[in-house]
Amino acid sequence: MNNDTQDKKAEEQLTHAKQIQEKIKPDLFKNLFQSNIQHGADISQFGSFDYWNQIYSNQYAPIDFYQKWPDLVNSLMPYLSCTGAALNIGCGNSEMSENMQDMPFQTVVSIDISKEVIDQMETKYKDNKHLIWFTMDCRHILFENNLFDFVIDKG
Repeated sequence: MNNDTQDKKAEEQLTHAKQIQEKIKPDLFKNLFQSNIQHGADISQFGSFDYWNQIYSNQYAPIDFYQKWPDLVNSLMPYLSCTGAALNIGCGNSEMSENMQDMPFQTVVSIDISKEVIDQMETKYKDNKHLIWFTMDCRHILFENNLFDFVIDKG
């Protein structure tokens, strides 16, 4: 692929991303950090392994920060032309990965910084071979480029 073709493709992808951003409701992520503070979260600790392991060591009911997949998928569907593999970054113990598998992805790989929560999710979904779980820091993703058709970090 020559440079002109690469530049054109990059420009098309940027235009597509802007269209997606304009379509998603602006209030979808309104007061994101304010909500965390009101619920007693110390956002300065969000990058800490220990913080998340402590949260999930006593929390077994699913937590969906910000939005659930059914609330997001309708806004995203016009732009999703794939059914292959998706990556869910910072999956926590939400049901989002399972919901993503229901519509439209066949395989969902989920990562989280907390080993505690990944262990819980592997146990919970042990019979579902198309939900794959890794303890991984999203600042140091170990997957090769272009492995996934779709990547989401809803936080």
